[in-house]
Amino acid sequence: MANARFRRILFRTLGLIFLFLLSGSVALMITGYSYVFKTLVYTYPGIDDLELFSTRIIDDPAPVRWPYASDYQDRRPSAPLSGELEKNKS
Repeated sequence: MANARFRRILFRTLGLIFLFLLSGSVALMITGYSYVFKTLVYTYPGIDDLELFSTRIIDDPAPVRWPYASDYQDRRPSAPLSGELEKNKS
């Protein structure tokens, strides 16, 4: 008797959790926040994950110029760093 009651409570609880998750997912899709699903899959994007998410350039009406260092263009990157920068198109 207790086993049947426990099972009924368990299935009801799991059903409510499933219904809650399903309704939340539908609400996210209806309201246009479906990108949340992608962010759950790629929780910690790395530097090489540029193609996974959409990007855009934001124009600034008054850009600020950064000053150059005193040894600007005097130093050259090492061969491994140059190879990595070429591979990443940086």
